[in-house]
Amino acid sequence: MNYRLKLLLSVSIISVLMLSILTLNRISLLKDILYERTISRLNTMGTLLSEEILDDLLDKKYNGVQKSIVLASEQPLINFVSVVDNGDTIIFSSRKLLANKKNPYKDSGDIEKVKGNEYIKSFPLEHKKAEYGYIQIGFSLIEMKNDFNRMLHWSLGLSGLALIMILFVAWIVSGKLLSPLVEMKEVSNKIARGDFSSKVKVNSKDVIGELGISLNDMAEHLNDLTENLNIKTKNATDKLQEKTTQLEESNRKLMELDRVKTEFVSIVSHELKTPLTGILGFTNTLLTLNLPQNKIEEYVGIIDSEGKRLYSLIEEFLDISKIELRKLNLQFAKTSVQEIIRETVDTFKMMKNVKIELSFPENILQLKVDKDRIKQVVLNILDNASRYTPTEGKITIIGKYTGDSVMISIKDEGPGIKEEELNNVFDKFYRCKDNINSENSGSGLGLSIAKGMIEAHKGKIWVESELGKGSEFIFTLPKG
Repeated sequence: MNYRLKLLLSVSIISVLMLSILTLNRISLLKDILYERTISRLNTMGTLLSEEILDDLLDKKYNGVQKSIVLASEQPLINFVSVVDNGDTIIFSSRKLLANKKNPYKDSGDIEKVKGNEYIKSFPLEHKKAEYGYIQIGFSLIEMKNDFNRMLHWSLGLSGLALIMILFVAWIVSGKLLSPLVEMKEVSNKIARGDFSSKVKVNSKDVIGELGISLNDMAEHLNDLTENLNIKTKNATDKLQEKTTQLEESNRKLMELDRVKTEFVSIVSHELKTPLTGILGFTNTLLTLNLPQNKIEEYVGIIDSEGKRLYSLIEEFLDISKIELRKLNLQFAKTSVQEIIRETVDTFKMMKNVKIELSFPENILQLKVDKDRIKQVVLNILDNASRYTPTEGKITIIGKYTGDSVMISIKDEGPGIKEEELNNVFDKFYRCKDNINSENSGSGLGLSIAKGMIEAHKGKIWVESELGKGSEFIFTLPKG
């Protein structure tokens, strides 16, 4: 809790005590005044009524007595009026049930001790020292209690308002008294944290003002010392940071190079192991066993097939390396898209027995591209499509102009690709987990190479697929 709140709390406690004492004293005084005023009014009303009734009794005007009683009982402060003889028998009463009966009421005595809302008091009927009984009046105290409650609420409200005003004034005054000290405390905290720019506003020439001046001088002196130290530290830190950054960058490049090398060697070793194992196995068999001619020819054919597969893998590794290093050499020449597609399809059909349908517009689609690289793109996509297309299925190739580009679509009738795998299709060494067995799987580089070559031509490539409806690989190439 800060000093201002502590001071305000102290003032609040003192103010509450003082106001409570004053309020209680005021309430007691108001209560006494109200009781005295009420008693005075009751006595006046009782005296006047007793004199009026006594005159009627002396003149034997009993109707006048009854009339006076009824009229008096209708007054706001009077509940009932009874005329009682010396034998304590009620002879007249505004409460008709009490007439000719013993008086059941006794005077209330001290008004402060009355618990209910009715105050009963008797007034004697005397004339020339002769007693004719007395009248008893039941006065209503409701109005008096209402007046007291109003005065009580008013006093409490006034005390509450006074307390609020006292606290408000105390808050303002305490703020002005403590603000210089609070400001010095804040400046001291900033200096302790190393911020020497803050200064205390000195508005007085007393002890507090002198303390503020001393604090400002100390901050300025510390600021000069710190600036000199910071300059020296910064120069040393900058040199160290520069060296550290260079070392971190070199280390990052080395780690990335090592990771890429390790990953590449691991994958290449795995991919090359299968054809090499086949070649070595069948070669060893030919060298160690005396086989018939037909077996020799069969094994030589297998060795040739595995050798070609090994050569193809090496070519793919070289291509993906060139693409990643951005060293792919392209030989651009104006050529026909239809010619590229047909030549590629003819070559592919020689390797695999797959039904392929072509659809092109009548006008020739002309492009300036590297013909061999685009053929390789189409061949890679066809090879991928053939692995997924069933024996009785077909592959459809469609070519057309789309604005400033030529779009080629290659659609198969395979099982399709899961939605969560679509973004990974063109990643290196990626193979779909389902729908294709390991015997028919490729190296996982064909589509990645196709993507790199299309992007090298400033084109775009993507795949659209839905499970059970095949896959469609689409790429565009700019006309220019």
